Amino acid sequence: MWWLAVAAVVGGIVWAEGKRREKMRLAFVGEGVVYNPESGLVMPNAGETELAALERTLSGMAFPDEVAALDERVAPVFRWVVRSRKFDRNGEVWEGEVVAAHDPDAEPRPFSSREDLAALLAA
Repeated sequence: MWWLAVAAVVGGIVWAEGKRREKMRLAFVGEGVVYNPESGLVMPNAGETELAALERTLSGMAFPDEVAALDERVAPVFRWVVRSRKFDRNGEVWEGEVVAAHDPDAEPRPFSSREDLAALLAA
């Protein structure tokens, strides 16, 4: 019977780690800027879209315990909050939801691919 307790503890740890990683994949997207709790403020490279910068950021995540602070002297205007529930294989698997940054109570709009997300961010 002890193995049930061990399995429950392991399951709880795996679940909690999954939730922590989901929170670290959160991103705020604005015109020419992306903020992610791990990477901080990320600017798209020359010729790169905000979506490509977000994808690059998520692909390189190491999921540390620290959160990158947003410099209080910088005040970017964010348009979207992107909650990526799943991100795997460099964006081949990308699921989550988008909500307008200026209206956090708005109904989240789900996406199930990079293309879906691109369409939502372009709207």
